Amino acid sequence: AATGFEKWVFNPYANGNKYPIVANGVNRGVAYWTDGFKKRIFLGTADGRLISINADSGLVDSSFGENGEVDLRKGMDRDVSKLGYGVTSAPVTYKNLVFVGMSEGEGPEPAAPGDISAFDAKTGERKWTFHTVPRPGEYGNNEWENESWVDRGGANPWSGFTVDQKNGILFGGLGSATFDFYG
Repeated sequence: AATGFEKWVFNPYANGNKYPIVANGVNRGVAYWTDGFKKRIFLGTADGRLISINADSGLVDSSFGENGEVDLRKGMDRDVSKLGYGVTSAPVTYKNLVFVGMSEGEGPEPAAPGDISAFDAKTGERKWTFHTVPRPGEYGNNEWENESWVDRGGANPWSGFTVDQKNGILFGGLGSATFDFYG
Protein backbone atom coordinates (compact mmCIF):
# COMPACT_ATOMS: atom_id res chain seq x y z
CA ALA A 1 0.00 0.00 0.00
CA ALA A 2 2.94 2.34 0.61
CA THR A 3 4.23 2.20 -2.97
CA GLY A 4 1.40 0.92 -5.13
CA PHE A 5 3.72 -1.69 -6.66
CA GLU A 6 2.39 -5.20 -7.11
CA LYS A 7 3.81 -7.71 -4.59
CA TRP A 8 2.02 -10.83 -5.80
CA VAL A 9 -0.94 -12.11 -7.82
CA PHE A 10 -3.22 -15.00 -6.93
CA ASN A 11 -5.55 -16.71 -9.42
CA PRO A 12 -8.07 -19.02 -7.70
CA TYR A 13 -8.98 -20.58 -11.07
CA ALA A 14 -5.43 -21.30 -12.27
CA ASN A 15 -6.19 -25.03 -12.10
CA GLY A 16 -9.77 -24.70 -13.36
CA ASN A 17 -12.90 -25.05 -11.29
CA LYS A 18 -14.48 -28.20 -9.88
CA TYR A 19 -18.08 -26.98 -9.80
CA PRO A 20 -20.33 -24.61 -11.78
CA ILE A 21 -19.55 -20.92 -11.28
CA VAL A 22 -22.28 -18.54 -10.12
CA ALA A 23 -22.86 -14.94 -11.22
CA ASN A 24 -20.32 -15.19 -14.07
CA GLY A 25 -17.49 -15.38 -11.52
CA VAL A 26 -18.25 -12.07 -9.79
CA ASN A 27 -16.12 -11.42 -6.71
CA ARG A 28 -16.72 -8.32 -4.62
CA GLY A 29 -13.65 -8.54 -2.40
CA VAL A 30 -11.55 -10.35 0.14
CA ALA A 31 -11.12 -10.26 3.93
CA TYR A 32 -7.98 -9.76 6.00
CA TRP A 33 -7.33 -11.56 9.28
CA THR A 34 -4.40 -11.78 11.69
CA ASP A 35 -3.81 -13.29 15.09
CA GLY A 36 -0.72 -11.12 15.51
CA PHE A 37 1.52 -13.74 13.92
CA LYS A 38 -0.18 -15.17 10.84
CA LYS A 39 -1.58 -12.74 8.29
CA ARG A 40 -4.19 -14.14 5.94
CA ILE A 41 -6.33 -13.00 3.08
CA PHE A 42 -9.60 -14.93 2.78
CA LEU A 43 -11.11 -15.31 -0.66
CA GLY A 44 -14.49 -16.89 -1.38
CA THR A 45 -14.82 -18.20 -4.93
CA ALA A 46 -17.76 -18.34 -7.30
CA ASP A 47 -17.37 -22.14 -7.48
CA GLY A 48 -17.84 -22.61 -3.73
CA ARG A 49 -14.43 -22.56 -2.06
CA LEU A 50 -12.96 -20.55 0.82
CA ILE A 51 -9.23 -20.03 0.29
CA SER A 52 -6.64 -18.79 2.79
CA ILE A 53 -3.73 -16.89 1.24
CA ASN A 54 -0.58 -15.84 3.09
CA ALA A 55 -0.85 -12.03 3.00
CA ASP A 56 2.92 -11.57 2.69
CA SER A 57 3.76 -14.15 0.02
CA GLY A 58 0.49 -14.56 -1.93
CA LEU A 59 0.82 -18.34 -1.59
CA VAL A 60 -1.97 -20.60 -0.37
CA ASP A 61 -1.68 -21.20 3.38
CA SER A 62 -1.66 -25.00 3.49
CA SER A 63 -2.37 -25.13 7.25
CA PHE A 64 -5.92 -23.93 6.59
CA GLY A 65 -8.60 -26.46 5.57
CA GLU A 66 -7.35 -29.02 3.07
CA ASN A 67 -4.21 -27.63 1.43
CA GLY A 68 -5.31 -24.06 2.00
CA GLU A 69 -8.97 -24.25 1.09
CA VAL A 70 -12.36 -25.38 2.31
CA ASP A 71 -14.87 -26.92 -0.09
CA LEU A 72 -18.02 -25.10 1.02
CA ARG A 73 -20.23 -27.84 -0.44
CA LYS A 74 -18.90 -30.41 2.04
CA GLY A 75 -21.05 -30.95 5.09
CA MET A 76 -24.25 -29.88 3.35
CA ASP A 77 -27.43 -31.79 4.14
CA ARG A 78 -28.02 -32.49 0.43
CA ASP A 79 -26.04 -32.88 -2.78
CA VAL A 80 -25.50 -29.52 -4.47
CA SER A 81 -22.61 -30.61 -6.71
CA LYS A 82 -24.51 -29.84 -9.92
CA LEU A 83 -26.07 -26.58 -8.68
CA GLY A 84 -24.71 -23.07 -8.76
CA TYR A 85 -23.31 -22.37 -5.29
CA GLY A 86 -20.55 -19.86 -4.73
CA VAL A 87 -19.35 -16.81 -2.85
CA THR A 88 -19.79 -13.50 -4.68
CA SER A 89 -19.15 -11.05 -1.82
CA ALA A 90 -16.20 -10.66 0.47
CA PRO A 91 -15.99 -12.99 3.46
CA VAL A 92 -16.02 -11.17 6.81
CA THR A 93 -13.80 -11.84 9.81
CA TYR A 94 -14.53 -11.35 13.49
CA LYS A 95 -12.11 -12.52 16.18
CA ASN A 96 -11.11 -16.05 15.06
CA LEU A 97 -14.07 -16.61 12.74
CA VAL A 98 -14.55 -16.07 9.03
CA PHE A 99 -18.12 -15.83 7.71
CA VAL A 100 -19.33 -16.60 4.21
CA GLY A 101 -22.66 -16.17 2.49
CA MET A 102 -23.58 -17.82 -0.76
CA SER A 103 -25.08 -16.97 -4.10
CA GLU A 104 -27.13 -19.62 -5.88
CA GLY A 105 -30.05 -20.16 -8.20
CA GLU A 106 -33.19 -18.10 -7.71
CA GLY A 107 -35.42 -19.59 -10.38
CA PRO A 108 -38.14 -22.23 -10.21
CA GLU A 109 -35.71 -25.20 -10.38
CA PRO A 110 -34.23 -26.73 -7.18
CA ALA A 111 -31.53 -24.54 -5.71
CA ALA A 112 -28.82 -24.80 -3.08
CA PRO A 113 -29.59 -23.39 0.36
CA GLY A 114 -28.58 -19.80 1.11
CA ASP A 115 -27.22 -20.60 4.57
CA ILE A 116 -24.63 -18.53 6.43
CA SER A 117 -21.57 -20.39 7.72
CA ALA A 118 -18.79 -19.55 10.16
CA PHE A 119 -15.36 -21.16 9.93
CA ASP A 120 -12.39 -21.19 12.28
CA ALA A 121 -9.96 -18.65 10.80
CA LYS A 122 -6.96 -20.73 11.91
CA THR A 123 -8.01 -24.24 10.86
CA GLY A 124 -10.89 -23.90 8.38
CA GLU A 125 -13.17 -26.06 10.55
CA ARG A 126 -16.87 -25.25 10.13
CA LYS A 127 -18.00 -23.84 13.49
CA TRP A 128 -21.68 -23.30 12.74
CA THR A 129 -24.31 -22.86 10.03
CA PHE A 130 -27.38 -20.66 10.22
CA HIS A 131 -30.17 -22.06 8.05
CA THR A 132 -31.90 -19.10 6.41
CA VAL A 133 -34.75 -21.45 5.53
CA PRO A 134 -35.29 -23.21 8.86
CA ARG A 135 -35.08 -27.00 9.14
CA PRO A 136 -37.44 -29.11 11.28
CA GLY A 137 -37.04 -28.22 14.94
CA GLU A 138 -35.74 -24.72 14.14
CA TYR A 139 -37.72 -21.54 14.76
CA GLY A 140 -40.02 -20.72 11.83
CA ASN A 141 -39.95 -24.12 10.08
CA ASN A 142 -43.65 -24.61 10.82
CA GLU A 143 -44.40 -21.61 8.56
CA TRP A 144 -43.18 -23.55 5.51
CA GLU A 145 -46.36 -25.50 4.72
CA ASN A 146 -46.39 -28.91 3.03
CA GLU A 147 -42.63 -29.43 3.45
CA SER A 148 -42.00 -26.46 1.12
CA TRP A 149 -38.66 -25.85 2.88
CA VAL A 150 -37.23 -28.98 1.21
CA ASP A 151 -34.90 -28.15 -1.73
CA ARG A 152 -35.65 -24.47 -1.22
CA GLY A 153 -32.83 -22.14 -2.18
CA GLY A 154 -32.33 -18.42 -2.12
CA ALA A 155 -32.90 -16.53 1.15
CA ASN A 156 -29.19 -15.89 0.80
CA PRO A 157 -26.87 -13.04 1.87
CA TRP A 158 -25.20 -12.74 -1.54
CA SER A 159 -24.55 -9.00 -1.05
CA GLY A 160 -22.30 -9.29 2.00
CA PHE A 161 -22.24 -8.78 5.75
CA THR A 162 -21.67 -6.20 8.43
CA VAL A 163 -20.32 -7.10 11.87
CA ASP A 164 -21.13 -5.13 15.00
CA GLN A 165 -17.69 -5.59 16.59
CA LYS A 166 -18.76 -4.23 19.97
CA ASN A 167 -21.71 -6.60 20.42
CA GLY A 168 -20.52 -9.55 18.32
CA ILE A 169 -23.53 -9.50 15.99
CA LEU A 170 -23.38 -10.48 12.32
CA PHE A 171 -25.85 -8.78 9.97
CA GLY A 172 -26.66 -10.08 6.50
CA GLY A 173 -29.46 -8.90 4.23
CA LEU A 174 -31.19 -11.84 2.54
CA GLY A 175 -32.65 -12.19 -0.93
CA SER A 176 -35.99 -13.91 -1.50
CA ALA A 177 -36.37 -17.63 -1.16
CA THR A 178 -36.80 -19.39 -4.49
CA PHE A 179 -38.77 -19.09 -6.65
CA ASP A 180 -38.02 -15.34 -6.67
CA PHE A 181 -41.19 -14.21 -8.42
CA TYR A 182 -43.68 -16.80 -7.18
CA GLY A 183 -47.04 -15.20 -6.47
